[in-house]
Formats: sequence, structure tokens, C-alpha cells
Amino acid sequence: MLALNVSAEIINAFFALNKGIKTSNEIVEKSNNSIKAAIDKQADAYKNPANESYKSLAAQTQKISKDFESYVNGVTDKLVEAAGGVNKEFTDGRPVRIKDKDVTTRMFLNEKKGDELQQKIADQRKAFLDLIKDPKDRADLEKQIALQVDSIPKDSKAKTWSELKFKQMPVAAVMPMLTKLIADNKTSETALMNYFFNKIGGDVIKFENFKVAIAPKKSYLIRGDKFEADI
Repeated sequence: MLALNVSAEIINAFFALNKGIKTSNEIVEKSNNSIKAAIDKQADAYKNPANESYKSLAAQTQKISKDFESYVNGVTDKLVEAAGGVNKEFTDGRPVRIKDKDVTTRMFLNEKKGDELQQKIADQRKAFLDLIKDPKDRADLEKQIALQVDSIPKDSKAKTWSELKFKQMPVAAVMPMLTKLIADNKTSETALMNYFFNKIGGDVIKFENFKVAIAPKKSYLIRGDKFEADI
């Protein structure tokens, strides 16, 4: 049964939101790649076990992030397919049955895709935090990891997270919700990347070898003159 009581204005707003989140995701990804490049450069310039460890952890962070993004994109693709495939009349990737509420209820509740997604989010958050070994730092970063399973509001009639998020929700509303999960994942990646960058020294140059150079202000002295030099 199709729900036809969602206005075109609301539908367009959902897809405008979805497009905006995607654009933001691209910007955050470029930033994360830049931080990763800076980490690699610093680690390669000042080789030591600690720096190599942070370089490795940054690489693991990106892989974990990419794997989760691929999973969520796969869920989105299945939703679009279940809703009639991409509507060729539009360029924003919207499916044919954008107002369909039954397809989301069936897929995420009846077929348990919502429960699977909930577990994936919890696992992803844990995987990020498991990369932080220092208990105090881990506690601090827990507050910065945006990706998490939302709690059910006290005034909600939903009994589960899947019901809260997907029960009788039109396809158009669920798509930006999935894209937002990718956004939370990317900003969580950013928090870890910044942490590793700061740990590895950031833009602070550490001198490991020294040669003392003395530059006298005069090339000669007369008895009684004060010797002055830059060191």
C-alpha cells in the first residue's frame, strides 16, 4: 500500500537535504585524506616506533571507515532497488516509489535489516574506540565519536530502534537518514585522525641532532672590547 499523503515540497526537501549531506561528506573526506597524508609525512620524516604505530592506526581508521561506508551504501542501493529502481527523470538518485512506506517497514523491520544496521553502528563505534589504547584519551574521544545508536525518546511509542527509525517512514525520508550515518562515520574518522596527528607531533618540528654554530658580531677584537656573538 503506497502512502500518498507526502507533498512534493517535502519530498524535494528530503532530497535537497540528502544532496547537501553528500556534498559535506565529500569535503570531510578530502580533509581526512589531507590529515592522513600529513601523518604519513611526519612519520616518514621522524621514524621511530611510536610514529610508525600512529601511522598504522591512521591507516586502520581509514579502512574501518571505508568498510562501514560501503556497507551503508549497499543498504541504500537495496532500498532504491526495492522501491522500483532509480527514477531516470531526476538526477538526484531518487527511486520511483519515493513515498512508499511499506517497502521501508518490510525491509528494515520484517526482514531485520534495521537490527543489522543497528548492530553495525554499535560495532563500528567500538572498532573506532578500540584503536585508542590510553583509557583517558579513549574516554575523551568517546564524546567526539558522532556515530552511535540513538536512544528511544521516553515519549515515543516505538519499542525498538528499528521501529523508531523506519516503521512507516517514506523512502524519501530514509535515504538522507542513511547518508547521515555516513556523515557521522566520517566525522568520527576525523576525530581519530586529529588525535593521531597530534600524537605524532603535528606541525611541531622535533630536533634530534644538533651542531652548535657561533657567529661573532665582529671579525676582530681590540683588547678591552666585549665579545658578542649569536649562537
